[in-house]
Amino acid sequence: MYSIYTNYETKDLHDFMKNGEVANTTYLGELNKRPDIYDKLNFNGKTYVASVINDEKKIAFVEETKVLEEGTKFEYETDAICPYCGSEQSDSWELSGDDGEEKETECGSCGEEFKYIRSIEVTYSTYQK
Repeated sequence: MYSIYTNYETKDLHDFMKNGEVANTTYLGELNKRPDIYDKLNFNGKTYVASVINDEKKIAFVEETKVLEEGTKFEYETDAICPYCGSEQSDSWELSGDDGEEKETECGSCGEEFKYIRSIEVTYSTYQK
């Protein structure tokens, strides 16, 4: 059985790794099997994504995530936005692709793969000599 916790901060994880005690978190419940990273778990009508797992202590830390309606899409945004959880991909500038080319990437928050199309706009500024 794995104990599941949420509402943690990075410093709480460091404390846990040092002394093995879980503090300043919210206990959600137990799972019969080991969750994998990015597994979606449901507790109390909310969806969570597994983000940190400790097999020795049989503890998993999860983060609440949104689940967007099927068919959700975002167009002409300045950053790629995951159409599954709505998370803005902070590393969008690293995504590859030519103008109008369709590519795939994995969400850094929920782990879902989604398609994106990069639109490149060229602008010019002019000034007198």
